[in-house]
Amino acid sequence: MNLYTKIILIIVIISVNVPFAMATGAVSVICPEDLEDFPERRADQILALAATVPGVHTITSIGGTNGQGAIKGIHQYRSDTRQWTPAGELPIPISLGDGARMPDGRILIAGGNTGSAFTNRCFIYDPATWQVAETTPSPSAVGAYSLVSYGDGILKIGGSYRENWPTPVNETFYFDINTQTWSPGPSLPEPTMWACAENVDGNVVVCGGYSATLDGPSGLTFKLRYDGGSGTSEFEVGASMPRNGVWGGGSAVIDGNLLSYGGVDQ
Repeated sequence: MNLYTKIILIIVIISVNVPFAMATGAVSVICPEDLEDFPERRADQILALAATVPGVHTITSIGGTNGQGAIKGIHQYRSDTRQWTPAGELPIPISLGDGARMPDGRILIAGGNTGSAFTNRCFIYDPATWQVAETTPSPSAVGAYSLVSYGDGILKIGGSYRENWPTPVNETFYFDINTQTWSPGPSLPEPTMWACAENVDGNVVVCGGYSATLDGPSGLTFKLRYDGGSGTSEFEVGASMPRNGVWGGGSAVIDGNLLSYGGVDQ
């Protein structure tokens, strides 16, 4: 993309305030600089943003597939050098996974596809030191799940087991950052995988994803409030996404709203 190229994105904006509503629109985006091309072709990797030192921001790409299978490699893009560099590797290949930032900036990876099996092995990656530490395995060995930092922990949402692929599950599990232990979370209103999920003002907002019932994208949107200590939860179902929703899209939180973009709608 050239300097100051203007691109138009079709987006969905979900407001978590009253009313729990949704809107679509075309947004003009100014890209102020080119990014260096990624060192290799890669898909299904985990992407995470971090500020490793004051004034320096990074994009970390973890695992994924390169056309020949799942890989271990980790690369990092730095805003000061504007270059991608190798930044360590996982002990095992991982694709179809997700990552969530912990309060100290480290990233939790909660299993995924190794190429030969789905694993529940979990790892914590430090983008500042490039070190990887193994932590407590997740109760579920699924792929295409979503991770959300929430309270003093991280919530693992949905996904699909290899033996039933691509049938999603309604399971959630809560990882306590302090004790590094997992516990069962609330069951989802609908099984999902490849959903967009973000923490918006203390609410876990989940939208879209793949539905086995529809054999395609789900337009379901809901808010979840969960107390990991007591195990109590509360759901609020919102407006359906336009075009029956998408799966595998990207998401971000902007001014108290969840922005959902891209994905697959068939």
